[in-house]
Formats: sequence, C-alpha cells, structure tokens
Amino acid sequence: MVPIEICQQVIIETLLESIPENLIPNTLQVVPVFDRHSNRYQLLCQGWVKEEKRVFYPVIHVEIIDS
Repeated sequence: MVPIEICQQVIIETLLESIPENLIPNTLQVVPVFDRHSNRYQLLCQGWVKEEKRVFYPVIHVEIIDS
C-alpha cells in the first residue's frame, strides 16, 4: 500500500501542474485549495466576466477516502 503522504504529494503536484497560465477572459483565475488534514484538494475558478457576472466554481475536486 502506498503511504498517504505520497498520495497527497502526487495529487498536489498534478493539480498545480494543471493550472492554466492564461485564462480567457483574463479576469479569471484558478486557485488551488488544499486541505491535507481532511484529504480534500481542489482547483477553484474565480473572478469576473465583463465586470458583471461573478464566477466561482470548482474545476476539479479530489478526496482521499479511507486512506
């Protein structure tokens, strides 16, 4: 069995590598949110579109359940 710390690190590295460098529109950003204690990891897209519409949604969510 793979140690939980190895799984956590692989998930974090993979998510960080998948963050796009340029988003369209450029008022959006992808933010990593990592909780090692609860084993929950996600990328959130947030920002504004045309300064009118708020954007806030998970791009990807990963959980380690039962180790």
